[in-house]
Amino acid sequence: MNHTFTFASDGPETPAIALENAGLVASLTDAQQRQAQLREEEEAAEALSRRLRVPLVKLAALTLDPEALKYVPEASARKYLSVPIKLEQPDASEPKAGRPILVLAMANATDFNAVSELEFSTGCKISPLVATKTEVQDAIERYYAPENLLNDLLRNIADTPQIKVLEETSNQQSAGDDSKEAPAIKLVNLILQHAIQKGASDVHLEPSLYDLKVRIRVGGVLESFTTFPKWLQDPITSRIKIMAKLNITEHRRAQDGRIKLLLDDRDIDLRISTLPTHFGEKTVLRVLGTSQKLPRTQNLGLRAKDLEMLQRAAGQPQGMIVVTGPTGSGKTTTLYSVLHEKVSPSINIVTIEDPIEIQLAGLNQVQVNEITGMTFASCMRSLLRQDPDVILLGEIRDRETQAIAMQAAQTGHLVMTTLHANSTSATISRLQDLGAEPYLIAGAVNMLVAQRLLRRICNSCKESYKPSTELLLRFGLQFHDIPLVRGKGCASCAYTGYEGRYAIYELLPVTQTIKQLILRRAAESEIRQAAISEGMSPLLDQAIEHIKDGLTTCEEVARVIEVEQTADLGGKCPKCSEAVSSSFVRCPYCCTELKRTCSSCRQELAMEWSLCPYCGVSHSRAQQPTLVLANSQPRPAVVGFMQPAASAPVLVPQSAVPKRERSNTILVVDDVDTNRLIAVKALQKLPFQPEILEAKDGFEALEIMQSHKPDLILLDLMMPGMSGFEVCRKVRENLETAFIPIILLTASTSEQHRVEGYLTGTDDYVTKPFSVADLHARVNRAFRRTYGI
Repeated sequence: MNHTFTFASDGPETPAIALENAGLVASLTDAQQRQAQLREEEEAAEALSRRLRVPLVKLAALTLDPEALKYVPEASARKYLSVPIKLEQPDASEPKAGRPILVLAMANATDFNAVSELEFSTGCKISPLVATKTEVQDAIERYYAPENLLNDLLRNIADTPQIKVLEETSNQQSAGDDSKEAPAIKLVNLILQHAIQKGASDVHLEPSLYDLKVRIRVGGVLESFTTFPKWLQDPITSRIKIMAKLNITEHRRAQDGRIKLLLDDRDIDLRISTLPTHFGEKTVLRVLGTSQKLPRTQNLGLRAKDLEMLQRAAGQPQGMIVVTGPTGSGKTTTLYSVLHEKVSPSINIVTIEDPIEIQLAGLNQVQVNEITGMTFASCMRSLLRQDPDVILLGEIRDRETQAIAMQAAQTGHLVMTTLHANSTSATISRLQDLGAEPYLIAGAVNMLVAQRLLRRICNSCKESYKPSTELLLRFGLQFHDIPLVRGKGCASCAYTGYEGRYAIYELLPVTQTIKQLILRRAAESEIRQAAISEGMSPLLDQAIEHIKDGLTTCEEVARVIEVEQTADLGGKCPKCSEAVSSSFVRCPYCCTELKRTCSSCRQELAMEWSLCPYCGVSHSRAQQPTLVLANSQPRPAVVGFMQPAASAPVLVPQSAVPKRERSNTILVVDDVDTNRLIAVKALQKLPFQPEILEAKDGFEALEIMQSHKPDLILLDLMMPGMSGFEVCRKVRENLETAFIPIILLTASTSEQHRVEGYLTGTDDYVTKPFSVADLHARVNRAFRRTYGI
């Protein structure tokens, strides 16, 4: 008896689809047999768990304790089909402390002989848990012989260029040739190689309940890189700890370390930080290139006027140049570019850094080491006795360092340093917070520089678009007639819409006017306004011009520029469209009234009010058009020019915020539209409601995987242009997609095709015609084995 699955029509133009008539569904009897085989273990385990009242565990979602694994040898684990999960110590408060408790996952928790023999051989009390036979066997392969399983997974991925871990003491000695070592080493090397090649500044390894997610920061933005099964979490973390000389047995405390690598004849310095989280240790690797090519100051992106001012400040015999900006904004590159042009046999240049990010000939570079007492402050004290001409101080972090740096800048030394502040004017307040007196700042500081890095729109996929009204108003672009552009996303830019970054600079020379303001402790806004009057170009003004020129987008500027940089925007006159200040009462160009105030109490009035609500004085109505502000929202029931609240938050549209990736995404690849539609309809009936992506051939599938990493791929075998085997090979050759489970969808019953599929890297197969129940069982099995779901 054949069973027919019919999908309801989606509309008058979409006929109902009978799966049996399409020839894609097998008889229910065959499907039930296959379904029973796949579900037999799980149902038996669930029944045993209920009967014994013992928890049922999903081993794919657990990380087994390495110490517990030592108690049960591999031979015993295979013999008794059991794996240790964790080791629990007895309660020390009891009068007679018992034996340690070994929590064990067993395929047959009723095998009391196995429990007795394991208790005797381990010397522990056994606490059995229920697991399926397949999951226990998988766990044994993963934890007792991970090299074999990893070798199978990595065999299609090309070997990395030789990566050597350099010893701290010598760049000539390495910790050994890793190219022929364990597969865990190859996997970590692959992660590092791919991240460095993509220009990542940080690599994040983030454990979750079911997997280990890897994200990389490229161009200042975190992006998803790949996802590994949960069982790889410990091997990867342990390998990184070994490279960084950290304690691999310590999982409850944060640890910091460093790794020096040699990759493609380039020295790479990595800073390692581990942090215990709910699902395991999170690891972050900061990539610091020590052999990068320095740009000349002419190529930094400074305007001609700003370049001249910076070179003039750097040419002074003494004083201080302070560069501010967030982490990763290019401050060190800017300072080293200036230093590079000052290198001379007649000048003694010394740097104090943590870490030394760039190695440059002609400099004396000092590495801070707080463990040995080599702090910034102590190094500065010693350095002043070394007859320096120019000092680069990596960062002013505390009052002591600030005081010594100020002293050095006033005693015949040129000091260049960095500070974390939002703007040039805010740097003055920050120095005062660190204990610097106004007279010291005014006398020592020559130049303040603030900088940011903006992502550049990809030239290969530029397209016109209209940003949100909020952003147009915020940046004063609501009257801008030239169409704005963005990057649509293509293979050239990894579907981000951006390719590369460039710097923008805000330079504030400490002139006599600025010195007087500093001495009388003027507000940041007053100092900033005075600097603008003297010709300073704020970061935001430059960024807006770059938006108009098509170099970057409103969303990128909103991501990078802070609230303080947008708080002093004015607006546009509604009549003549000229830019006006927020403090103007009338437009100086067309005399349009922009703001009304009460002649009695001086409170601000709306244009349509005929009576002052504050003091009761009558006024004639002045119906004038409303000034559209660049950075504020009008108050309710008040029309006119309103000063924005100082604490108004920056409004960033959703398009500027990275979308949160949905879990359980399935990519369906089939060249026949009907087959693809039927598979999608069947998958939509899964209990966990996955997000479903579609591709009509292998080429489109590979393109989709560049921008969307699916959690599972349902792949047709026979497709024109690129077969399912070829697609599978390319997926397995790419580290970003190598661990995604693949189910092959095929009408062929050939044993040869099935074997070739497994050798190519498929995890399972579904034969056409298929039943919905059979497909669901295999999809559930793939998710359970890979992610523990």
